[in-house]
Amino acid sequence: MDPSSVGLVLGARLQPGTMLGQYRIEARIGSGAMGDVFRATHLGLQRQVALKVLQPTLAREPTLLQRFRTEAVATARLRHPNILEVTDFAQDDRGNAFLVMELLTGEPFDLRLRDQGKLPLGEAISVLDQVLAALECAHGAGIVHRDLKPSNLYLCQPGERALHIKVLDFGLAKQTGSAAERLTSTGEILGTPAYMAPEQVEGATIDARTDLYAVGCIAYQLLTGGLPFSGSAMTVMLAQVSSPPPPFPDAGAAVQALEPWVMHALEKRPGDRFQRATEMRRALAAAAEQAAALGDVSPSPGATVIDRAPAAPTSAQTARVPAIEFASLIGAPGASERGHAPRPPTATGRATELDLVRAGVVSRWAPVRNAVIALLLVLAAYGLYAVASH
Repeated sequence: MDPSSVGLVLGARLQPGTMLGQYRIEARIGSGAMGDVFRATHLGLQRQVALKVLQPTLAREPTLLQRFRTEAVATARLRHPNILEVTDFAQDDRGNAFLVMELLTGEPFDLRLRDQGKLPLGEAISVLDQVLAALECAHGAGIVHRDLKPSNLYLCQPGERALHIKVLDFGLAKQTGSAAERLTSTGEILGTPAYMAPEQVEGATIDARTDLYAVGCIAYQLLTGGLPFSGSAMTVMLAQVSSPPPPFPDAGAAVQALEPWVMHALEKRPGDRFQRATEMRRALAAAAEQAAALGDVSPSPGATVIDRAPAAPTSAQTARVPAIEFASLIGAPGASERGHAPRPPTATGRATELDLVRAGVVSRWAPVRNAVIALLLVLAAYGLYAVASH
């Protein structure tokens, strides 16, 4: 069978009115790598849900079926306002395997990004903060997404005051320290090249820091309108491993204030990046305050950060950092009452080295600067030795 026709076969087989267990198919609303998504109704509860139905050819493969079931188990453990809720996994007597998920109202985030090119700074920071909040919950439960990208984010209820993002598709999710690790053979590459960390490209061990690299790629795109690396899949994968990301184009001092934060997230070695979503989120807050202090941020009326309820703790998650509010940056009322007084701008209009250190961000020029200083010291010492010898 032609692989490109699989979705068409599935769409024709599951027409409106088709029953999957207690669920009646209403319409197909999307497609993914492993299956199609349908709007459906639970007849007993008369409740609208979304069903993600595994492609028939894949459902006959035990390993892929197990991976699909793993997605259900992994995601169902997570309860967070920025993560799509999965409520059930089932198979019917005809071999259909499907996930039952909450039905979202809104639009895929990549469509918004495609239309706008890049986001206003306030909106970009709101999106990144919400993604990191979702990763705090997932990583705390031992789950790595490993395919974060704009098409796996969903913008709920666009046009309303709150910019509310949900992270979707844990189809490539990995539960650390469990039998699920054996579902991916050593050296297998899974993910999307433009957002893949170097260790992911090389088929090496991945962990939570792999997701944080992907957040760095998304941040670069939201803030500049382009990806760190572009071209063919092979070109991009080689660049992810060996090439430094290009500097931000000149986009104003406020956007430039976030550049060191992004570059730190895009370090090639996992040990040189942010180590946890919580650390990266705190550093984002510090960089956002610095950007707000520069005074050239254009607030967007729809860029208000939502109020988040605390995530339900899992067995591996004992506490979460309180939600970070960026009211002073994005123009929400009552900013001064919340104690977010802006920092005074630096003399150069950019973050100082001390500001970056406080934010947990290391300047990408620090190694070069240190090497130059060391070379000058060696030359000075050699000159003194030469003078003393004569």
